[in-house]
Amino acid sequence: MESPMPPLSRRRTIIINDNPALDEMRLSQASEIHNVNVAGKRTSLRLRGIEWESLRLIAQREGCDLSQVVTEIDKRRGDTSLAGALRLFAIAYFRELLRLKEDVAGFSLVQILQALAGPQDNIGADLVRGGRDPIPA
Repeated sequence: MESPMPPLSRRRTIIINDNPALDEMRLSQASEIHNVNVAGKRTSLRLRGIEWESLRLIAQREGCDLSQVVTEIDKRRGDTSLAGALRLFAIAYFRELLRLKEDVAGFSLVQILQALAGPQDNIGADLVRGGRDPIPA
């Protein structure tokens, strides 16, 4: 006969200490409602603090404002809710940044720029854009 589950006091607990990501996660659990212009219309969205901060960082990195990011995601979201689509977009965006970082690890800046530059490319423009086209205005 199998022994019953041990009492709560005897269960093993895994504790991860000194992890700033966990502290940030605890601080950003509360949902926040923000008004955002989506295709010229004011819309209220409820996301967690860390999700809003992630979207602001993406907008800053892409050289546009938060409304432009939200409008672009709204155009492409299909049947997914806008809040859900924004969450998925932020995860995919940062995952792609991590992949790109791993792809260029071990190469010098000169080697990366040479690989990006084709015979008719404008390296200066690529540097300003970070090698990518910003989200259209």
